[in-house]
Amino acid sequence: MSRLRKCFPILIAIALVGSGCTSDSQARLSDEVSGRVKPGMTAQAASSSLTAAGFACKRTNLTTTRDLLCDRERSFYVFSTCAQHVLLSFDPAAQTVRAIQVSRPACAGL
Repeated sequence: MSRLRKCFPILIAIALVGSGCTSDSQARLSDEVSGRVKPGMTAQAASSSLTAAGFACKRTNLTTTRDLLCDRERSFYVFSTCAQHVLLSFDPAAQTVRAIQVSRPACAGL
């Protein structure tokens, strides 16, 4: 019994670290982004909104149009860090948001 008591805090820590970036964290990220950026927004407004949320945004040529790639790192439960990525595609003529792609967070931890 005492051996189980000694291992219990370690098992709890492992469970917390492992759950730091689960599939629902992508859902939360998608909800956050969709609350900040909407199709039809100007590139400047979308960039400003995501920057205010802690993202660093830069122009990139991932597709045939110039896109905006926004990244940030988040720490969860002290031991896990997740990189979050959002790709905004623009209507080339109007320079407004055409599509929003939220990638699954990439996480690393103990």
